[in-house]
Parts: sequence; structure tokens; C-alpha cells
Amino acid sequence: MHLVQPISVQGSSERELRLFPVFLIKGEEKNLKTISKLMICALLTMTIPGTLRAADRKFEKAIVVENHEHTKILPHRSKLTDAPPPATEFDHDITFRLGCTEYVARYRSEIDYLPPALTPGESVDISVEQNVMYARIPGNKDARMSIIRREQLKEDACGK
Repeated sequence: MHLVQPISVQGSSERELRLFPVFLIKGEEKNLKTISKLMICALLTMTIPGTLRAADRKFEKAIVVENHEHTKILPHRSKLTDAPPPATEFDHDITFRLGCTEYVARYRSEIDYLPPALTPGESVDISVEQNVMYARIPGNKDARMSIIRREQLKEDACGK
């Protein structure tokens, strides 16, 4: 099947041959409208769900209890290779207390930087989903962190 097909143009003194895409030959306006509608639908399908989901997040105040740097255990390589070393990431395990539940989440950074809002004793707005937590850090976009552990505190430890 050819994507481009020659057709003759009527109404001119000389017979001209022009190349048109196959989908525009018969009922060209209808096909063009259909294609443009499909492209608009595809664009909306890709953009709207992400914005709706971000707006649906419910943030609550939590307190940062502690944080410590997470050290990765790198595998031992016995052979010399030309492969580059593993990418450097600076991970921090941060403990948040939200009500009577403590969450340990892993904050990942490309550079060795931990925002001041994630230091112990600070109050942070967080949104908890199944295995992911979002924290609102002033001056930055919401930080996405994976939840490593969640623990329900006893009543005397949570202040009730």
C-alpha cells in the first residue's frame, strides 16, 4: 500500500498529476476532520489525567521525626569492565509522624542536598497514597518519595 497516490486534477487546460496522501483522496475534508479530532482527543487523554490527579491530592500536616542518609550496598564486581560506574544518587530515609502513624520514606536527590524543610522538628504538608508520599517543599515542586515502612504507634506514644 502506498502512502502517496497520484491523482489527476480536472479543470485545467493541461492534465496535471499531483501527489496526495491516500487518506485525503476520497472525502478529503471528512477524513481530515476525523484525523484532527483524533489528534485532539489523544492530546487531551495524555494531559488531563495528570493534572486531575495532582489536584485530587489531600495534604495533611506532618512532623519530620528524623532523617539519615541511606547507603546503598553496591554489588562486588570481580571482572574489569568498560561499563560506567552506577549513577550517583543521594538517598535519605526520612521519618514523618502523621497522627498516630510513622512513615519512613526515601527522598532521592541527584545532588547531595537535603531541603531544610526535611530536617527533624519541621512541619511539612504530605499526601500519602498506597506506596508513595508527596511532600510540599517550599520553593520546589512536590517531592515524590517511595514509602519504605509505615508503623502504627501505641496510644501512649502518639499522645492520645
